[in-house]
Amino acid sequence: MKTLIIAILIAFFQASDNPDAILGKWNTMDNEGIVKVYKRDQKYFAKLIELKEPNDKNGQQKKDSKIPVLNLKPETLSVY
Repeated sequence: MKTLIIAILIAFFQASDNPDAILGKWNTMDNEGIVKVYKRDQKYFAKLIELKEPNDKNGQQKKDSKIPVLNLKPETLSVY
């Protein structure tokens, strides 16, 4: 997740004269997934659209184990 944020920030600052240059599909820095950056109502969003290995070592779908809200259960990582 940290690498995703870093990749988005790098792309954003490189395209500061054209903020929409960040739009599109981007590989994560560790090449473990692909993220789609899109714009809706003048706001930027990103979503995971592909994972290299969507399942853990037990064959179960990977979960978001770093969710900051303590009362929420870890969500499965959905690929759109």
